[in-house]
Amino acid sequence: GAACWLPPGATDVSTARLVRHGMARAVPGLGLRGLRRMGPVLQALERGHRDSAPEPHWWLWLLGTEPARTGQGVASANGTPAFLDTQLEANLGFYARHRFEPVVSGEVDGLRWWGLRREPRAPL
Repeated sequence: GAACWLPPGATDVSTARLVRHGMARAVPGLGLRGLRRMGPVLQALERGHRDSAPEPHWWLWLLGTEPARTGQGVASANGTPAFLDTQLEANLGFYARHRFEPVVSGEVDGLRWWGLRREPRAPL
């Protein structure tokens, strides 16, 4: 499993930052329609993120698990305040098991998305 957590104070995902970290290599796979959709989709996701998690927090920006390892707890994270987006409704149950709750949703050019938030656990 792999997770890309952006730390408090560094959750801005600008176009320049995406390009700097390899997004340009993904552009050919998006096609013309995908490229046209990307700007409005990223703007909507960022707006939902900013409105739903205005205070310092961790942002689970990317999460992936080897298909053979799903359901084994590989993607579990600690109890810090966190926010994430998903474009797959089927993921909502998975994230709910890890205490993420939908706080914002929208649709841009036919693409449905959800912003989820997890409150920090009480200190032990």
